[in-house]
Amino acid sequence: MNYLAHLVIAEGLDADAGFVVGSLLPDFVRGRLEGLRDEVARGVALHRWVDRVTDADPVAARTRETLRKTHGRFAGIITDVLYDHCLARRFERWRGESSAVAIERYHARIREALPDMPATARPGLTRLIEAGWMRRYAELEGIRWVLGLMEHRLTHRFGRSVRLSHAADTYHGHQESIESDFEAFFGGLLTRAASEADRFAPGTPPTAEAVA
Repeated sequence: MNYLAHLVIAEGLDADAGFVVGSLLPDFVRGRLEGLRDEVARGVALHRWVDRVTDADPVAARTRETLRKTHGRFAGIITDVLYDHCLARRFERWRGESSAVAIERYHARIREALPDMPATARPGLTRLIEAGWMRRYAELEGIRWVLGLMEHRLTHRFGRSVRLSHAADTYHGHQESIESDFEAFFGGLLTRAASEADRFAPGTPPTAEAVA
């Protein structure tokens, strides 16, 4: 899942800023995460759990397979971004408030928790706020812009051209099926997260998931 979905899932379990922002941390730090405050470590564990559940889910796998025909190895990354688009488009249905209101609250949570985050994560988290990524998620052109930024970053990392932004056109051509997949998948994920909330509760002994 991508940023917005991780934040929604985390806040639904615990509104503590460290926990909520910790649920983003593995996307901003490579390698092991050690020496974290308890609530941050719990958020990291939640992130790892969500990613494992998503990778194993047959509905999310169906979306990835639809995208793989055109986008190959990047189908998983693109699915994460498009699922955030689906969430942002119908955010009020899922959370009972507008995405704009929620995103400003998430930005405030990030600012509050930033001093407790590893130094290597702070620049990326700051850019997430300043660039306004999540504010753009609800619009298809916003998703094209986000994918374009990722395209540039991956091209630099791999030293060869990577094309992602045209995935917005692929989505447009498969919008009904992808949105249907998201609705089925995300509803189930929220239910499962709520049913397993105890594993991420305060005082839960730390697990390998929090640092792996």
